[in-house]
Amino acid sequence: MKKILDLDELNKIKFFIENQRKSIDKYLKDVKDDLSKMPDAQFVQSVCDGKITEGSVYECDFKNMNYFSEVNEGKDITISNYEDRCRKATLKRLLKEKDALVDVCIPEDSGWIKFALPCPLAGTDTCKLKNFHWVKKEKKNWKEDYAL
Repeated sequence: MKKILDLDELNKIKFFIENQRKSIDKYLKDVKDDLSKMPDAQFVQSVCDGKITEGSVYECDFKNMNYFSEVNEGKDITISNYEDRCRKATLKRLLKEKDALVDVCIPEDSGWIKFALPCPLAGTDTCKLKNFHWVKKEKKNWKEDYAL
């Protein structure tokens, strides 16, 4: 029987995980303090509009769009029958285990420390995504539109 992972590889992975955890713990308190003390206008500019690829340290996680779409989908469901009640309860249960996140990317030595933490402004009036909803677009047949 072939081993999936030998002991040496497992130890390297454990060592990497432990180093990452220590690095994250080193920055976590400062990052939380920085985000919580940041004025709303600065938060929007540096986190909501921030682009890690352009040198910003913080960035709104792309998956937040999915999160807010699901949150707002739940708001749209009016409970009038059993199916809707089940759907709303399922959405609520799934959302309990999720958070809107802020991605953090800090340069350290020759590498990067990357982690995410819950966004302190998620869902507030300041949040740009609080009303975000994915919209399904119908595919158009351009041949029919132009009678080709």
